[in-house]
Amino acid sequence: MLLDNALYAYRMLKWFKVDTSKLGFVPEGEFYPSLDQLLQDYPLPKWYDMIRNYLTRKTYSQAKLKLNFDCSTLLNGRDKNKEIQNLSVILRKDGKFYLAIMKKDQNKFFENSALYEGNLGTMEKMDYKLLP
Repeated sequence: MLLDNALYAYRMLKWFKVDTSKLGFVPEGEFYPSLDQLLQDYPLPKWYDMIRNYLTRKTYSQAKLKLNFDCSTLLNGRDKNKEIQNLSVILRKDGKFYLAIMKKDQNKFFENSALYEGNLGTMEKMDYKLLP
């Protein structure tokens, strides 16, 4: 609440900032140079964002496990032309969809077959082509 009020006051101060290029002259007195210096020295919106992001951050765990199977583009799209690079295909059986991830050295396994026989029975490979 205090941060929100401070940001609101900062924005209200910006209402008094004068654009001298549009005005055609520089106003005299101490108010405008002091206001410009204050707004320049205290970047409150930047601080506000930093504090808000710190207070609302999610807890970080070192126990995370990164799964990319030595493929930087793993599961990065399902286009028919990218199956070999992204190591993934979509399979369908009885109206349910399954995501298959291939080994890097066996990435052409689904290239010529429309049906796949496996532990779950016969599955149909979906050929997806993205048309822009």
